Amino acid sequence: ALPIWGDYKCIAYNGRTTNASKDITVSISSRITTPPTDKTVNHMQDTNLSCSATGNPVPSIAWSSSSKSSFTQKSSTVVGSVRTSVIDVTNSKGADGGGTFTCTASNGKGSDVTAQATVTVMPKITLLVPSSKTVIDGTAVAAVTCQAEGYPKPSLNWKFQSSIMSKVSSQFDVRSLAYAAGRNLTLGIVSSSDKGEYTCAAMNLVGSDTSKFTLTVTVDVTFTKDPQPVYGKVGSTLSLSCEATGKSAKVIEWYNDQTKISSGVSSTTVSNGIMSSLTLSSVGLSDGSDKYYCKAGPVAGSSDAVRSASTTVGILGAFTSFISRSFHPGSTAKNRPYLCTFTANPKPASGELILDGKSVATLTQPTVKSGYKWTVSFPIEKITVGQGGDYMCVVKMDPSASVNITSTRQLAITSVLTNSPQPLTLESGISKNLTCSGTGFPFPTVTWEKTVGGQATAVSDSESTDILTRNTTSTITLVSDDIKHAGSYVCTVTNTASGNTDKISSPVDVSVRPVIVTKSFNRNATWGTSEIFTCLAIGYPLPSISWSLNGKAVAAGATFRSVGGVNRSSTLTQTLVTALKDGGVYTCSETGGGGSVNITLNFSPRVTTDPVTDEVAYGGMLMLTCEVTSYPAVSSPIKWKRDDEQLLMPLSADTTNSDGTGVTSTLNIGTVDENDGGSYTCFGSSKAAVITIGNKFTLDPLNGNVIEGNATTLSCRVVGYPPIPIIWQKSTDDASYNDISLLQDLIFQNDTAERSIFSNLTFSALNRSDSGYFRCRVDSGAGRTSVTSKPGKIDVFYLPSFSVDLPSGNQTVLIQGSFSLHCTATGNPTPSVIFYRTSFDATPVTETVSADSGRQVTDIAGVATFMVPNAMTSDSGHYFCRASNPAGSVESSRYTITVQGPPSRISPSQIVAVTKTDSTLVLRWPAPYDGNSRILQYKISYRERGSSDQYQDATPQDGKTLTTTISGLKAFTEYEILVVAENIEGLAQNSMPATLKTATGVPSSPRDFLVDVKSSTSVVARWNAPAEPNGDIKYYRVYYEDQGRAKRATPQFKQFAGASSGTISSLGKYTNYRLYARAVNELNGKELEGPPSDPKTITTEEDAPSEPRNVKGETIPDSTETLRAVWETPTDPNGKIRNYTVFYQSKNPPGILMNKTVSGDATSTILDNLAPYTTYTLEVQAYTIDYGLLSTPGEGTTDQGRPSAPRYLNISASSTTSVSLRWTEPLSPRGELLQYTIFYSGQKHTVGKEINKKMWRSTLQF
Repeated sequence: ALPIWGDYKCIAYNGRTTNASKDITVSISSRITTPPTDKTVNHMQDTNLSCSATGNPVPSIAWSSSSKSSFTQKSSTVVGSVRTSVIDVTNSKGADGGGTFTCTASNGKGSDVTAQATVTVMPKITLLVPSSKTVIDGTAVAAVTCQAEGYPKPSLNWKFQSSIMSKVSSQFDVRSLAYAAGRNLTLGIVSSSDKGEYTCAAMNLVGSDTSKFTLTVTVDVTFTKDPQPVYGKVGSTLSLSCEATGKSAKVIEWYNDQTKISSGVSSTTVSNGIMSSLTLSSVGLSDGSDKYYCKAGPVAGSSDAVRSASTTVGILGAFTSFISRSFHPGSTAKNRPYLCTFTANPKPASGELILDGKSVATLTQPTVKSGYKWTVSFPIEKITVGQGGDYMCVVKMDPSASVNITSTRQLAITSVLTNSPQPLTLESGISKNLTCSGTGFPFPTVTWEKTVGGQATAVSDSESTDILTRNTTSTITLVSDDIKHAGSYVCTVTNTASGNTDKISSPVDVSVRPVIVTKSFNRNATWGTSEIFTCLAIGYPLPSISWSLNGKAVAAGATFRSVGGVNRSSTLTQTLVTALKDGGVYTCSETGGGGSVNITLNFSPRVTTDPVTDEVAYGGMLMLTCEVTSYPAVSSPIKWKRDDEQLLMPLSADTTNSDGTGVTSTLNIGTVDENDGGSYTCFGSSKAAVITIGNKFTLDPLNGNVIEGNATTLSCRVVGYPPIPIIWQKSTDDASYNDISLLQDLIFQNDTAERSIFSNLTFSALNRSDSGYFRCRVDSGAGRTSVTSKPGKIDVFYLPSFSVDLPSGNQTVLIQGSFSLHCTATGNPTPSVIFYRTSFDATPVTETVSADSGRQVTDIAGVATFMVPNAMTSDSGHYFCRASNPAGSVESSRYTITVQGPPSRISPSQIVAVTKTDSTLVLRWPAPYDGNSRILQYKISYRERGSSDQYQDATPQDGKTLTTTISGLKAFTEYEILVVAENIEGLAQNSMPATLKTATGVPSSPRDFLVDVKSSTSVVARWNAPAEPNGDIKYYRVYYEDQGRAKRATPQFKQFAGASSGTISSLGKYTNYRLYARAVNELNGKELEGPPSDPKTITTEEDAPSEPRNVKGETIPDSTETLRAVWETPTDPNGKIRNYTVFYQSKNPPGILMNKTVSGDATSTILDNLAPYTTYTLEVQAYTIDYGLLSTPGEGTTDQGRPSAPRYLNISASSTTSVSLRWTEPLSPRGELLQYTIFYSGQKHTVGKEINKKMWRSTLQF
């Protein structure tokens, strides 16, 4: 479409040749078509703004700035009816380039139109002082000024350690500009707590800037006197002092290492400083230290206080261990050095052991720190005599030795032989010495003692001492082989070590060679007399004498006697010499090489051994011996006679004795009978030997088994010299026989020599008492022995019977106890007796008892014994004996044995849990074998499986109760459980424990619960499993509660299975939440939720806010160009609202959209430079860390104002007395038009209220 503005021509014609015309120009007021746009620039950065306007005529465009902004016209171009103007905005003056720039379009037609754009400038800080400063503690610091430029004008704050400071002046304008601000940091008098980094922060809507200022605070302290070392003994009083000067030297504090000392401190002020002293009263070892110092500063506890040099407080105690000791030379003392131990704190200046004026050991480190013990140790690898002596231990606490202690102890070395005397054998004409040496500390003495024959005497010596080697030597000189020098000498070395007498001795023998002084001789002996021979020898050691006869040693009858320990005589006595064997050559010899002497003894012939009367067993050997002795021996043969009749040889044989002192004749008869008896003589001896021949039974009684009541006969025959009558004997045991009366007469049958006898013994009717052994006996006569025949045994058989029966009754035996049973049965033959036991079983079993497991079963001659030393319950039963022989068997009475033992053990599989919860187990078990005694109770014990702890005891149950409940257990835990029965005999053996598990229980709270904020609507929770899960955790619940709202009846939660972390989303933005976690188990479909973890409170991150509410504009009375924009904060601020931006424009027609930004604390603002009586549309946008939604538009109307002039006034004459006026309403009515007033000739005329008409007409009547 064509524009409506331009030049128009109105032509009127009525058909006439001349037309009337009128030129009309249609103009249109200026209108902004493209307003300038807002710009944001950095400090000192240039930019440009563009503005386009149209109208008829083409408008001109002019620019203005609300500040001292600098700009230049860059270009102005016209295209059609549109003019475009571009300006350059420079920043040569820093923030002067910022501000609100207005482009005004005008063409003289209607009102000018404007459009605005804001150039914002990022803030820039200028610190008007150096970036750092160093001051002394306690002095004043001038204000530190921070200036910032930017547009909009930035706000300023000082921060110290990240906190905004209050110790600053109010904000002030450095220059009278809208874009600059400044703040002074006023610290005043500073201390060490004020030191650090200060940050000045500037902020406006478009950015921020910071600048830092570092303040260093030093102290002015100089120590003019450091504390000096002091020393004393325990219990003394010591003092320290120090002095400091300087502006900061206000307070002095005392320390020992890192420990502050409060008591005993006093301080005084001195010129430009302070002096302090510390008094330590009744000091102990714990007060000692080399770390005492003082600190001076402006205030107590100042971290910048200056420390003095450290000093020492030395405390000397006493000796705790220094004793006299004694060692043996050559012994190893590596693990027991010589020690001097004392107490001191700290380490003394010196400590040493001194021997003979020389230091042998110095101070070492403490052996027991807690006891402040120090040791001077003299390490001795191997003891020598030179190390003995009087040792002095000297301890000096301070270098000047003003505080010291000393003590002296002896290190004694026990005496030891260094040279032992050697054995001597004296020789004729030669002198010899005995020498003995010893050493030790103190110096030893040497003494001698000689012992001869048990008598000891002291011996004088010659003694000398070597001081260097501490050796004492003693010498004895012995002359020739004089027997008086012989003997056992003992050298003794003696000293006194540590108060005790110490001796060591060395024996030695001095010898004289032995010699026999008796001469040889001969002697004729008389039969039956005693002979005494004496032999004398001298020498040392005591000579040894031996005797021999014809080269063979003789011991009997020899006696020895010593005289004076050096002479020995021997007397050999042969008492009542009776045989030639005592004759011959006797030799006396000295066994040590001292020679020998011979003595010869002779005898005349004599029968020294006669044949001996004897009884020879029938069929045996006869041997008679006759001995004739003399010296020298007689000649053979020797003749024998029997009953005065000479016997023919060679029945005898002669032998000469080996020593040649006699002849022995022996008569031998190989096998004798009754005819070899008689009287025997030898060598004409008048003494005869009577030989009797022993009786011999040629017929013995025979054995027989006879039925009771039958008859039998026993026979026997005996031969011998001389014959002896036969006697019958009976025995029941073939051991003890008694003579018996014969039932029939003896019948003797004598042979021709009358040297035999025959006899019968007849029984007509036998009974059991006749059973036994029968034999024949012949009594002894003169020179003879009794002889018995072999026995004949008669057994009378009869049925067994019990002479000792088992009692009828019962016996109770404790397990491991003992019992024994005895049965004795008689009968012939002797019956065998066997023990039987019938069990207690429901189906009894009878069986023989056996000898096993320590049981003993004996059956000796009808006497049976069953012994059980360690009874078991299996030994219980009914016992009886059975006696048997060929005649039959019988049984004894029954006897009952009941063995009571502990019950049997209950196996783990028999212990079951019939009911279980998370803390209890209800157990059941079967009754075990009771051990033949009523079960008194069951003992129950338990512990956690795998634990090494002792079993815990549960409540015992009586013997009739086979169930129990164990309470107080841990949930979901395996337990080892023992159930042990007990009767009067004690507890059953433990079996392996049963393993039972408690039910799932409520878990404990999750551990280490943490929450990390991830965004404005989500967090991540982390946790660790509960210390007591009490089951398999099914899932975890994380509960969260909005702390800014009323608590919900049921807090919200989110579940996580098998995890230790989880994300919770859809949370409120910038909202305080309280979170905690719970673990959940499940039992029989029922959830078991545990207690909560430690709660955590967090705030979600900030986010863009929701829209402000109830936005509206409020008219400000009497203010036509302002409007109060009012709103309510967003329902969800989602953070800290930093500012609000109000967007506004006229509603009808829509005007230029303008905005204004205010602080986040505001809920209203004044909008100015508005058109009067104009409705504006308002929208508000909140800003946190991001811009939120625009609010729902609101409206507000400015107050009515003065209207502009009516337009297009047209005046025409309507009559001779009136004119007609026409006009249109003002371009800007600025309210409801109430009336028009026409002024003319000093008068005025009011027109009516036709305010709805756009055209007005009025007629003035004159």
